[in-house]
Amino acid sequence: MKRRIAAAGQIVFVFAMLLALCAAPARGILVSDDPDLHVVTAPSEFGMVGHLSTGGGTTGVLINEWYFLTAKHAVANISTAWNPSMILHLSDGDHWYAMAEKYDHPTADLAVVRLKASPEVPGYELYTDTDENSQVGTMVGYGMSGTGESVLTYWNPSQPGGDYRYPRGTLRMGYNKILTGTGMDYLEMDFDDPSTGGFWGSLGADMEVMFGNGDSGGPTFIDDGGTLKIAGIHSQLFDVDQNGRWPDYGDKGHDVRISTYAAWVLAQIPDQPATETGDFDDNGLLNLADVDGLFDQFGGDDFWYDLSGDQAIDMADTDILIRSFMNTEYGDTDLDGDVDLADYLALAGNFGTSGPFSWSDGDLDGDDDVDFADYQVLESFYGFNAPSAPPLPPAPIPEPVALLLVTLGAPVVLRGLG
Repeated sequence: MKRRIAAAGQIVFVFAMLLALCAAPARGILVSDDPDLHVVTAPSEFGMVGHLSTGGGTTGVLINEWYFLTAKHAVANISTAWNPSMILHLSDGDHWYAMAEKYDHPTADLAVVRLKASPEVPGYELYTDTDENSQVGTMVGYGMSGTGESVLTYWNPSQPGGDYRYPRGTLRMGYNKILTGTGMDYLEMDFDDPSTGGFWGSLGADMEVMFGNGDSGGPTFIDDGGTLKIAGIHSQLFDVDQNGRWPDYGDKGHDVRISTYAAWVLAQIPDQPATETGDFDDNGLLNLADVDGLFDQFGGDDFWYDLSGDQAIDMADTDILIRSFMNTEYGDTDLDGDVDLADYLALAGNFGTSGPFSWSDGDLDGDDDVDFADYQVLESFYGFNAPSAPPLPPAPIPEPVALLLVTLGAPVVLRGLG
């Protein structure tokens, strides 16, 4: 699959998650000097890292113009009714994009999420090489912040020992050294006191950071020849010294290793968006499910279904799906490229009965009934044959009275066939 690449430059990383061995939630992006020195302002190469409204405020990173990558636990409540969103903080202000659907990895703390509208930016490429070990990763996130000496001790601000001057919602960046190895499905980083060498070697007081509360789902980037690529997604923190404060100096964090899961990530994403193909469910087929799926979205705001690009989901989009993408016409209930007696009988069998109905039942306008309006549509195109199909002799379509007779007579005929 084609992946579009983001602008070059160095980027940042931040995140956190509660592990079974931890006694409290993970904290925000912690630094080894001054959090204010790590703030990212727009415009920047980090503009495609977004602040998520899920989980109290988490982080995600765009991987193309419709999809973003995050930690599975960061979007556990995406299906709730409060319209979760990704917010991109750009130079012209904040832009909100509602989430439409997500795809959870069955085992890893990883999720791919589709947006209802495209931010029209390309997203970042995935890092698929396996040479991450000992490289310096650039980390970004929207979590709480502080230093390795002012770690938030509890969720409750009334508890002592916490630094609450740096709440979630500000994009920050920093660096850390990556440790991984053959067969490992995660990237590991430790948080070094700048006054010491650290287990893997400190990067210095003005460099090294660790992800924390609200950074969950944020990226660790590797600069691959001037192109920022997503190497990890922030997932877990470890309270190494078991002091109930983390991440303080000496603690560790794990990212989901993207080189391990890149094939799965890309498999969730179509080569082209549905707005260009009409294949809304991305199963490689244009079929009844796509027609009915489009009908279900009428009047909504999921612009994945907006084929006409007019910021409305209506019959104009159905015109494009049926005529341009499917190469057929209204009334073709079985989508076989013609409007004939089989289509008439499908409509007749449901005429005047209670729904809900689908396109294949003769509901040609998506209003969940089969009535005279649908009959008129089918009548208008009766005898149609797609240009690629061999011509058939024209057949007269029954009048509405005959339609009623066929409808009423259908049960009798069916009993006769039994």
